[in-house]
Amino acid sequence: MVFVLIYQVVRQLRLVSRLHQSAATVDLLRPGPLHAMSRLTSRAAMGLIVLAVASGAPTPGMPEPSWLAIVVGFSLPILVVALAVFFVPLRGMNRRLVEEKARLLDGISERLQTASAALHRVVDQEAANERDADASRVAQTRIDALNKALASLLQERDFVRHQSTWPWDPTTFRAVASAIALPIVLFLITRALDRFI
Repeated sequence: MVFVLIYQVVRQLRLVSRLHQSAATVDLLRPGPLHAMSRLTSRAAMGLIVLAVASGAPTPGMPEPSWLAIVVGFSLPILVVALAVFFVPLRGMNRRLVEEKARLLDGISERLQTASAALHRVVDQEAANERDADASRVAQTRIDALNKALASLLQERDFVRHQSTWPWDPTTFRAVASAIALPIVLFLITRALDRFI
């Protein structure tokens, strides 16, 4: 059963890596499709965590040194592998998301420079204007429009900066981290209770 589980996990993870590499487009602002694969890798990690917990559970009559050897030699390494099973196949998509975020931020920066330069030109023209009322109204309208454009671009830049480049939903990551931490915490609690009892 262990070998079947490991075979399925390896097969799924190779599939996830190939799918991420073959994705034609990566949209940072539409994370739903990107998070789908993390749900698959989290299930594979959870399967390994169940295996680690089941193999590390003490059985009646088992001497403590044997149980500790099983936990340290088998269960803890499987927990580390479970974390790798969740994280490693998603690294390629993470790199692509980092590149996409940099591309979006570069585009926004170029537009900010263009809008800022246009605003400076209009302000300079208004300062040089000889108090022509019509030209002044047109300049003020353009200045107002350019200020709104700059504010919108700054908001967009902040929005893109705050987008996560990790291809998983925060709840999925918390579930995997909690599942890995729980057996370790339980092990430490039982060890502490054994010393006091």
